[in-house]
Amino acid sequence: IVTSDSTVIVLLSDWHIGAEVFNKTTGGYNTAILIKRLKALFADLEYIVETNAPEEIKVYFLGDLVEGSYMRQQQSWANELTSAEQVSMGTRLITDFLTQTESLGRPVKFGIIAGNHDRFSGDKNQAIYFDSVAYVILDMLLLLKEQGLLSNTAIIDNRDDIYRFEDTTYG
Repeated sequence: IVTSDSTVIVLLSDWHIGAEVFNKTTGGYNTAILIKRLKALFADLEYIVETNAPEEIKVYFLGDLVEGSYMRQQQSWANELTSAEQVSMGTRLITDFLTQTESLGRPVKFGIIAGNHDRFSGDKNQAIYFDSVAYVILDMLLLLKEQGLLSNTAIIDNRDDIYRFEDTTYG
């Protein structure tokens, strides 16, 4: 979380939804751990908003929302969730985070770019440009906004190039 004048910028990345990793040193990683970390991040955001009274909150997702079942097909059996479940969970978690952020009473702006794990095809040489989980998530968020949800969130529409977006804060 970075504050700039009276804007809070929340940088999110590398959620790798669907990954299930066991590690003796760190204890591992899975969706339950991600959700626990998101709750802690939101508590930090609440504190920052209460203590700094920013005018707006910007949330940028910088890639690798999902693990991608087809990144390493020889390891896809070890994923916690299927590709469909990863996309669904990603949509829900981002929507929930934005809805919670809206509840802080500040205008919210959201942008997302695709990472390499967000490709639907694991083979980067065979991948179709824009064939990305991030595109689907962005399109679903725009649909929710059109339907009257996320009413206090401006969404950067970069469907014409899901791998980049530009935004300006205080010039």
